[in-house]
Amino acid sequence: MAQAKTLNPEDLEKVLSFINTQRHVERNRAMMLLTHWAGLRIGEVPALRWMDVVMPSGQIKDEIRLLSRMTKNQTARTVYVSQRLKEELKHYTNQARCIE
Repeated sequence: MAQAKTLNPEDLEKVLSFINTQRHVERNRAMMLLTHWAGLRIGEVPALRWMDVVMPSGQIKDEIRLLSRMTKNQTARTVYVSQRLKEELKHYTNQARCIE
């Protein structure tokens, strides 16, 4: 089976620019960057729960633990969260809390 293509930085910027023109910008941007910067599969993103990403204190976790039921191969794994992804997720969580 052929390897799936990945986005180069210019393509990612185009996708993010498009997302900025749509509804639910912060949510969709966070989901896109979880796939691109953290390497989550598209099916793993909707399986995430708030507590998988955010500590009770409100801080973004350094790593996300994916349970076996959340992954394609039914194998648990850990995904490390970069500083720039943490900043994006923090922006999203702040925006989501304002809505509640």
